[in-house]
Amino acid sequence: MTTELTKEQEIQLLINLMEEAGEVVQAASKWLRFGPDSCSPKDETKTIHRILLAREIGNLLGIASILSEYHFIHDNDIRDGIEKKANAMIQYGVVPE
Repeated sequence: MTTELTKEQEIQLLINLMEEAGEVVQAASKWLRFGPDSCSPKDETKTIHRILLAREIGNLLGIASILSEYHFIHDNDIRDGIEKKANAMIQYGVVPE
């Protein structure tokens, strides 16, 4: 695998990251509006919102993994962000210790 990306590939990766982040927001909104174990009546697969959210988070993490693989971002910085967010959620009482 080549470690160099063209400027166009860089742009496409960042656009995909933004789109996936938006899809996570949309899936979380549907969870809140309709419930985690419901599904859209238009969805022929009858996939519940809990699974749709998990898949969208997976898609976002997939793009993050690619960004890390090509050294746009570093795993240590991702881990630092995860740790800081977890600590903040505990500090503000969003989740228990």
